[in-house]
Amino acid sequence: MGRLQFGCSRPELLQRYRFATGTAEFFLCRECGVYLGAQMSSGGARFGILNILTFNPVPADLRSRKP
Repeated sequence: MGRLQFGCSRPELLQRYRFATGTAEFFLCRECGVYLGAQMSSGGARFGILNILTFNPVPADLRSRKP
């Protein structure tokens, strides 16, 4: 279990979007269109995902991905 918090230095550029299924909320940059991440709720739990390629700088202690 962990914690995920979305933050944005220019919140006016944050675009929230839900596809027709409405299962997740996606975050995009209004200026450049980059996908930042998404969040959803299921079974009373919340889940999130981040596009780490948008981190500037990428944290040195970030663990590598696992299959």
